[in-house]
Amino acid sequence: MNVRTTIAGEAHDHSLLLRALEVYELDCLDFAEAYLVASAEATGVGAILSFDRSIDRVTTTARIAP
Repeated sequence: MNVRTTIAGEAHDHSLLLRALEVYELDCLDFAEAYLVASAEATGVGAILSFDRSIDRVTTTARIAP
């Protein structure tokens, strides 16, 4: 299964993927971190536990260092 097939799958929330792509482009995060940010925003979680300081560039979600 490739990325295109995964993104096109019915199991994914397309608005979540679009927001992750937006964060990826605007805040220059890796896609994995951008997806975490988009997921945190969508679920109302206020923070992400991560060593990755690039998440600090996003103003909608706080990063907590483990």
